[in-house]
Amino acid sequence: MSLQSSLHAICDTALDAVVAVNNHGHIVGFNAEAEKLFGYARADVLGRPMAGLIVPERHRTAHNAGMVRFLETGQPKLIGSKVEIEALHRDGHEVPVELGLSILQIGEDTLILSFLRDLSDRKLREEEIEKSRDRAEKANAAKSFVVSMVAHDMRNALGGVIGNLALLDKKRFTPEEREIIDSIDDGARTLKRLLSDTLDLARLEAGEIEISPAPLMIQNFVGELVHEWEDRLSKTQVSLSVDIADDAPRRILIDEHRLRQVIANLISNATKYAPGAALSLKIERNGLVGLRIIVADDGPGFSESALATAFDPFLRPIGQATDGSGLGLAIVKTITEAMGGRIDLKSASGAGSRITIEFDTGRLTELSPETSNQPRFDALAVLLVEDNATNRLVATKMLEMIGCDVSVCEDGLAGAETAEKVGFDAIFMDIDLPKLNGKDAIRRIRVGNGPNATAPIIAFTAFAIRAQREEILASGADTILTKPVSSPEDFGAVLVEVLKENRQSMPESREDKDNIVDADRLTMLRDTLGKEDFEILSVEFRKDLENVLGQVIDDHRTDESIRKATHIAMSLTGTLGATRAQNDAERLNSLAQNNKITEIEEHRLAFETSLRETITALDSFMEAC
Repeated sequence: MSLQSSLHAICDTALDAVVAVNNHGHIVGFNAEAEKLFGYARADVLGRPMAGLIVPERHRTAHNAGMVRFLETGQPKLIGSKVEIEALHRDGHEVPVELGLSILQIGEDTLILSFLRDLSDRKLREEEIEKSRDRAEKANAAKSFVVSMVAHDMRNALGGVIGNLALLDKKRFTPEEREIIDSIDDGARTLKRLLSDTLDLARLEAGEIEISPAPLMIQNFVGELVHEWEDRLSKTQVSLSVDIADDAPRRILIDEHRLRQVIANLISNATKYAPGAALSLKIERNGLVGLRIIVADDGPGFSESALATAFDPFLRPIGQATDGSGLGLAIVKTITEAMGGRIDLKSASGAGSRITIEFDTGRLTELSPETSNQPRFDALAVLLVEDNATNRLVATKMLEMIGCDVSVCEDGLAGAETAEKVGFDAIFMDIDLPKLNGKDAIRRIRVGNGPNATAPIIAFTAFAIRAQREEILASGADTILTKPVSSPEDFGAVLVEVLKENRQSMPESREDKDNIVDADRLTMLRDTLGKEDFEILSVEFRKDLENVLGQVIDDHRTDESIRKATHIAMSLTGTLGATRAQNDAERLNSLAQNNKITEIEEHRLAFETSLRETITALDSFMEAC
């Protein structure tokens, strides 16, 4: 068969456009599909250079170099492969094509065959898909923003309700009033759980859920969980039995918050769908050091249709006596899997339910039991910056319940200015604040030379979306405490975290590093002034400290006199390097400014003691001189 007849056979039978050129780059073959693709008639292109007709100008240099290489080596570079590239139509627009090259050789005659497939439709589809994806991502981002803002307001409102209920002394109310209060509390906690579940589901869909493993004592965890649910279970006549197997892990590494969320959802489901049932919680060892949790009840169980959709979010259980949001088990499954575990549900109508959750040995590590000193927060100086009056009241009361001395500011600017003047052991900073937002307030504290530049700062906020959390942490916050806070223990847990993280001790161990006076500083001051002038100055220091002490112990003292005295003492003790007395003066000054009458009296005695110690230490230093 001749070269021409072979070429005609290929061009006539090929489904793609075929353009054949000789070793000079001139077109010698151009089939009907090529005519459709490029808008040229075959007769118009035969014998003409292909580069000038269908190769876009920006590709011609590379095309010509390829032809030179072909003449030198006898092989085009792209032989046997396919590339996506642009070709030039007769009217000047570019056509996306898939290009494949082949060699046709008979005897000494050689042709390069270009097989070209039009990708225009596919590219249009890809562009439309990309546009749809962009629209979906923008819509999803807008949805996340709206959810976040709504969640912020809802968390604030729930924080006020739950927090104030926790502060009520229920003994003062009648049984009927207590029942109403408990009903409100149950409703608020249900709203809180549904809000958390909804936000967690949104985070899971966006791949943003965070798992933070930490050591957890199983016995303590289960005890707290049972105590938390006692009242609510009794109202639904659900009895709960707990069995911790002898071989169960004693102390494991796991995300306590997420584990609590998983079990709470399972218990909540039982109270809703199996009122009056017997509920059991069993903790076992899984493998060598893994964990198995079994929650079972003898309630009505799942119908066959409900079982089929049990883990699908927002699908209500079909055929059940009680409707629900459909979120509970979906959240349990997604969080369990995010923690590296797996879940199994067995149930039948009228035969109860049994849910098993397992975490493998590769996911959890049992730790040897340790004796840990329970932290104390007595006299821990805390600054709370919160503009919402209800949240401010609740947070202050809860912090005081765990022993903290709380100073408050109602806007970000006041918070930053206070932190630049007075030292605190920790700062709780709301983010959505007037005058100066919380992130900017944190940045201002961090970059300044004030006493709190390195102090632990906890962002106290309802914002919980990852992007917002990252911005908050980037501003200089050590961690985030998410509203609403249900108990003082939540504050205690985050304080333990940041105080350890920042390597700061609790108040009782803090005294080990506090100076009564700084001998090195006094020596430097003596050497600078000379011994005679230093002795004169020391006498003046002692007089001033005695005057301050007299005002503090004066039977006719007032908040204002204490404020003025401690203001002077802050400067005096700072010059002497007496950090213990300086810290006590700062705390007492803050309490006086905020009219904390009871706390003033408590800490006045501590300041009196540290002030007397400072005077004695100064006398000892002078005698040694």
